[in-house]
Amino acid sequence: MALNSKNLVKVIETEEAWDEWMGKSGDMLLVLDCHQDWCGQCETLQPTFLRIFMDNDEPESRLAFLSANIKVFKDKIKEILPEDSQISLDEHGCMPFFLLIRSNAVVANVIGANSPSILMNVQGNIPAKPEGDVEA
Repeated sequence: MALNSKNLVKVIETEEAWDEWMGKSGDMLLVLDCHQDWCGQCETLQPTFLRIFMDNDEPESRLAFLSANIKVFKDKIKEILPEDSQISLDEHGCMPFFLLIRSNAVVANVIGANSPSILMNVQGNIPAKPEGDVEA
């Protein structure tokens, strides 16, 4: 399957999938689109995600774009939000927010479809390319 912005974002649908992705957050940066069930994942940032993916070396081992329904994963999201977070899951409206996650912790959050902020936070938090990887 050819890479495009539509198949770049992986939808988390089960607690097992959530736990599996969080387990990978020690080695890679997770960019999680948190959205309402009636709204769906943010399509506006898909070209930005594709650009980030294509502009980085070995992105598949360093970065993942994910989507999760706030209603389904509210408790899981609350577990990783910092205590001083300004995000209220109980009163959250239709604007998506994005959590950048490393080692099961939120390292940055972006409210709304803010492409420059997503770009800046991904570049500031993506893990370095593994040292042992030498191109032939």
